[in-house]
Amino acid sequence: MNIKEILKDKYKDGMTSEEILKALETVELEDSTKELDKVKKALDNATSEAANYKKQLRDKLTDEERAKAEQDQQLQELKNQLDVLQREKALAEHKAQYVGLGYDEQLAESSAKALIENDFTTLFSNQKSFLEAYNKKVEADLLKGTPRPSGNGNPQTVTQEQFDNFTYKQRIDLMNSNPQLFKELNTIK
Repeated sequence: MNIKEILKDKYKDGMTSEEILKALETVELEDSTKELDKVKKALDNATSEAANYKKQLRDKLTDEERAKAEQDQQLQELKNQLDVLQREKALAEHKAQYVGLGYDEQLAESSAKALIENDFTTLFSNQKSFLEAYNKKVEADLLKGTPRPSGNGNPQTVTQEQFDNFTYKQRIDLMNSNPQLFKELNTIK
């Protein structure tokens, strides 16, 4: 392709390079505008054809097809509702199991949600919190059940019957470790 073919009727003999560049700019703009108009027309035609086909398709649907489409939509809605109910049921069951293990309500609900959603990070974190609280509770219960030492510092208790069966060495040991108790048991005869 040469300059004459590109510029067509805008070409003149003896044109300078500046004139050729100006002429090329106008030719490119005209060609681009023409191409853009062509593309717009093609797009408008395609859009209107698609709308016509859609309308024709809708008109061609039989009553049975419409009923089937409605039925499919209702079935999908029922499936969605069933999924929600099954999730809620599983959540309630898991929560009840966690509460049965000793979890508090809030921690049980959080753990149940984490289990259902496969969020094991949260699940293990909740379990760690529960175990720490449970261990503190067990320790507190053990301390409550531990007898307090007596004021004299000798928590040793011996019954009279045990004292009577003591050997001589055991009696001496008792006398050295707890003279008050030895005196009480030795005088009761």
